[in-house]
Amino acid sequence: MSRGGENLNASAESEYRYEIKFAHASFFGSHLLIEAIKQHPAIFREIYAGRRVNNIYFDTVDYLTVNDNVSGYADREKIRIRWYGKSLGKIRPVLELKRKVGSVGTKTKYELKSAFRKNTQTIEDLLRPCLLGLSKPADEILSCVRPTLMNTYDRRYFVSACGGYRITLDENVNFYSVGRGMISRVPSAELDSTHILEVKYPIHNQKQIYGITKFLPFRLTKSSKYVAGIDLLSRQGLS
Repeated sequence: MSRGGENLNASAESEYRYEIKFAHASFFGSHLLIEAIKQHPAIFREIYAGRRVNNIYFDTVDYLTVNDNVSGYADREKIRIRWYGKSLGKIRPVLELKRKVGSVGTKTKYELKSAFRKNTQTIEDLLRPCLLGLSKPADEILSCVRPTLMNTYDRRYFVSACGGYRITLDENVNFYSVGRGMISRVPSAELDSTHILEVKYPIHNQKQIYGITKFLPFRLTKSSKYVAGIDLLSRQGLS
């Protein structure tokens, strides 16, 4: 994958941070999990309104991103276009380059042109207006990759009273095939009754993380929605 430097159209998070994930198979809905988060001794409170997250992921022809993740390489990257809210209609997309170095990661964002996504759009029709006037660094990021997967999920956000730890809780994760040029109208696959919780915090808070995770009723797991989606679609011959 070709990488470029930063410019004024890009924004990067100020520091690398830890992101640890937990997956929880729950057949009783999310209310019990949310209650456990809100009763945590660190006093997590919900911030923002819950919202729908939409992603289109990119990878090389030989799925370098998937293979790096499965192989457990310490230094790896993930490329996606993300927007929030309804999957259809007017969208405000952002190109994101996520970098992982060992156990910590950071993210660089490039704002794209707003676009209108219709129910019958091809992936090319969706991306063309978004990528008009693309900056050189962003263009270089996308120069040797192709769209491979779209997913959507519902996300809720929480922050500890000290402000040092954030939690996101995802559910209703659906995957859509885009590999043949069309965005399917209905999900091609989904993570049945699975909730994914992620704890995010800066490096300097690492020493206290056990005091956070020991009160969470989840099992620590390696959980990549992108890899899971590619795996599910490949079983159907759709990736």
